Amino acid sequence: MKLAITAYLESLDGSFEGQLKKAKELGLNYISLRTIDGLKVHEIDQNEILKLKETLKKSKIKIMEIDACLNTYNCSDSKGHKEALLKLDKIAKIASELGVLNIVAYLPIYGTKVEEYDQVIKLVNAYSLITDRAKKKLLLRRKHDDLGTSITHIINGIKSKYVGLSFDPCVVALKNESVTTNYRVLKNYIQSVVTIDVDEEDNPQLIGYGKAEVLELFKRMINDEYKGYLTIDVDFNDIVLKVNQETTQKEAKGLKKLIFGSGARVNKKNEKYFLFKKRLLAKEDALITSTDAILNQVQVLKKIFK
Repeated sequence: MKLAITAYLESLDGSFEGQLKKAKELGLNYISLRTIDGLKVHEIDQNEILKLKETLKKSKIKIMEIDACLNTYNCSDSKGHKEALLKLDKIAKIASELGVLNIVAYLPIYGTKVEEYDQVIKLVNAYSLITDRAKKKLLLRRKHDDLGTSITHIINGIKSKYVGLSFDPCVVALKNESVTTNYRVLKNYIQSVVTIDVDEEDNPQLIGYGKAEVLELFKRMINDEYKGYLTIDVDFNDIVLKVNQETTQKEAKGLKKLIFGSGARVNKKNEKYFLFKKRLLAKEDALITSTDAILNQVQVLKKIFK
């Protein structure tokens, strides 16, 4: 069951050329696009888009999806909605120029009232008029700060057949909802699964070492013969920095035996950093990079979905 894997790589290199180079380094045929040199895709001018098109053609890497980067707004905010529509319209045109089929948009913020769910349905139906006209797929993704417990009511109210879900198990887990139950209910709409893990404090973790039930989720996907693609969307820069700081300090203070020696007590404050490093199978005194961590995730996914 071999699936296409794509990744957001702006945390590794901000430039478009750099992201394409990283994709090749990671063994990927696809990338996902959110920002280029700090600019969101809808902020890039037409001349630059034409340059991106030529660079993309030469690289033989394809863009699987573009994050529309719509500003977070409450579902009752009419001004925020109008701004979102303008940005989405520009993204749809850029996607057409770059040959991209999928556009990802986060849902507006909503609460627990039925009226709010119904309002979000109206907003998303307005989104879909734009993406349908451009012959693009609109993939909806939940944010950490929405209060609604489920998007089942919302997705069932969408009129367009070209609207699906980008399923993020970490958002579900952090809301203390069941990842596998959400997947079971929504699987007919899921076209992308965000393959990341997270701890209780919303810190990124390697696949299988967090609370998002991703390994159980993957089993369900394999059993169901999931037909969508996998999206890596994670920034390991902070934890990698701390891991390397701890490595350097350990060497400087001669704490190797204390931390790694047989029968020694591990410093609980630093334990998670050394566990992260060990899980990458890195040498004790070696410094690691975020590229190492994401490469590990790519390799894990290729072994699971082979």
